[in-house]
Order: sequence, then structure tokens, then C-alpha cells
Amino acid sequence: ASIESKSEHPLGKAIVEFAKNSNLKLFETSDFKMQSGKGVVAKINFEKAQNEKIIFCGNEKFLEENNFSINQDVKNQIEKLRVQGKASILVATKNSTENIVLGIIALSDVLRPEVSSIISKLEKMKVESILLTGDNEKTANYFAKLSGLKKVFAKNCSKT
Repeated sequence: ASIESKSEHPLGKAIVEFAKNSNLKLFETSDFKMQSGKGVVAKINFEKAQNEKIIFCGNEKFLEENNFSINQDVKNQIEKLRVQGKASILVATKNSTENIVLGIIALSDVLRPEVSSIISKLEKMKVESILLTGDNEKTANYFAKLSGLKKVFAKNCSKT
């Protein structure tokens, strides 16, 4: 949440809001950098630590581009979360000997209760509705199924 506090991304804002609502302490950060559509990195100053830590928060591609190796267990967990309609943010750090994936933050949108009935009404009016998103295809398909949408255009794919 400390790193994401400087992010403009909606997922980062959700993480910060959750931390604040949970009365979690946010720590001071420096050297914040954002790579659009991939992730953020910054130095964090933990009060009890002797030195700063560099924390990366982002997707698989972002971590791989920054020389992190993502093991199969982490990849399997990300896949499970996608099928459940959740977005995943990997949290990682570098130390003097290795790059370490610390964990996964999973977030999910919530559909408004009236979405399915609105889609149904639009279909009766001969209006074609589509889901257009930059999210992962599996996440998009999860929400399309819940809402009754039949056409999905997700990140790097199209499906009808």
C-alpha cells in the first residue's frame, strides 16, 4: 500500500483504500517509478529496518522484465485467481543475493446487481452489448458469464 500510494492506477488506489480502512500504517517511499500497464517500483523506508528495500508491484511481465523468476506455484496461483475473475498484483523485492517474489495481492471488481437484467433488456431491444477490457481474457470471460454478455474483447484477444 505504501508503494501504491503514489500510483494513479485504480487497483493501486483500491489497495491504498483497503490499507487505510484497515488502519494499516503506510511507510515513506522514494524513487517511485511507474511503467504503464505493468507495475510500479519504489524504495520503502521501514521504521525498524536499518536500510531501504526496493519493492516491485506489478504483473508477471513487469517482474520478468526486472529479472525476477516466477516459479510454477506462483503461476498456478495466478491462474486460479484469473479463473475466479480476480486481478493479481505480484509483490517482490531484491536483496544482495536474489530477487524474491513475496506474495500476490488479488482484487476483484463487483458487478452491480442490475447488470444481468440490463443486458437482457438490451438484447430484447436488439442492441448488441460487448465487454471491452484491458484485463486478462480469463478474468474478462468470468465477468461476461456472470453478466450474460456473449461477446468479449479482452487484452490481446477477441472472442465471440
